[in-house]
Amino acid sequence: MLAPSVADVEAEAEIRKVAAAGAASSVANPSFSSGEAPAKVVERCGRCHKKVRLSARFECRCGRTFCAAHRLSETHDCSFDHNTFGRAAIATANPVVKKDKLERI
Repeated sequence: MLAPSVADVEAEAEIRKVAAAGAASSVANPSFSSGEAPAKVVERCGRCHKKVRLSARFECRCGRTFCAAHRLSETHDCSFDHNTFGRAAIATANPVVKKDKLERI
């Protein structure tokens, strides 16, 4: 079986996020009837608060959304530790293999 690609994992995470947001909005604001649509939520950059479109939106591992100018972790003071995450990924992908010693006399 092939491992899921990065695009598949990101798409699945986006679907879960949208489903969770829809469930949270319907629970948080029960005043809307089934025929009325709730107000649109405009995505904004977490740093400069600029409106971001679907094609120019970047989700960081810290959980916030950024514009193209602030997508890098250095430009938005990211709280996610990318170094530790990378080291852990390498450690799990490359286990230590030791050769058993041969006993020769």
